[in-house]
Amino acid sequence: MKKRFLVVTAMLFICSIFIWNVPAQAKTKNFLMDKSKVYTISYYHYEGKKKKTEKSVFHYKKQYKSWIATTGGELWEEQNKTYYSWGGGYGGKDEIKRNAKVGDKVYGYGSASKWYFGKVTSIKATVKTKAGTFKNCTVVQNKKLKQYYAPNNGLVLSIDSKGKIEREVTKISKK
Repeated sequence: MKKRFLVVTAMLFICSIFIWNVPAQAKTKNFLMDKSKVYTISYYHYEGKKKKTEKSVFHYKKQYKSWIATTGGELWEEQNKTYYSWGGGYGGKDEIKRNAKVGDKVYGYGSASKWYFGKVTSIKATVKTKAGTFKNCTVVQNKKLKQYYAPNNGLVLSIDSKGKIEREVTKISKK
């Protein structure tokens, strides 16, 4: 009886070591934009040294399941347990793992093609835009572009390889 007690105690001790040393499951980020808010997004175009700005104010439209801009543009986004994806009116989309790790590859998808978009270079970046400071951003980078995806706000900033801002969330307000 005493021997069985010692064996069972030893087994419980060994099992507890494995249970307590298992790392906690990483919380999966939610990148979806807040549907109760209005997002003003500025797009910057450069002609030599001259910078041109185009602003679009996006409201979520439930009937279309997408974000519609007052200027006629459209953004849509989807999210499941594994991926967050977003796209514009052009029909392509980018997909990021919601629990991405530094070094993960990111792909873009079109109607009949898949292409390498870049890789995750950070999952804890902080970035400032005109709309505010965003923490715990996932950064996706390739040779031409660096993009910051903020939890609960989606893509908040895109910077080209020369350090020029291409796209930026400039204001977030209540509906």
